[in-house]
Amino acid sequence: MFKQFKTNRASHKQGRSFLKDESGASAIEYGLILGLIFLVVITAWQRVGTAQEEQYDKISTAVDDATS
Repeated sequence: MFKQFKTNRASHKQGRSFLKDESGASAIEYGLILGLIFLVVITAWQRVGTAQEEQYDKISTAVDDATS
């Protein structure tokens, strides 16, 4: 019976120290920041890709017009 009490007390103490530990919170914050940076990069990449596609279309049209 006392052994079980010691085990419960130890797990309770570990639970309290886990709740006080804030190192996981900073990891989550870094993850959120990284996610936002990723979204910004993907959006910029798509816009650059669209602009390049428009330029290639203009060049293609100009070449087609010049050769016909």
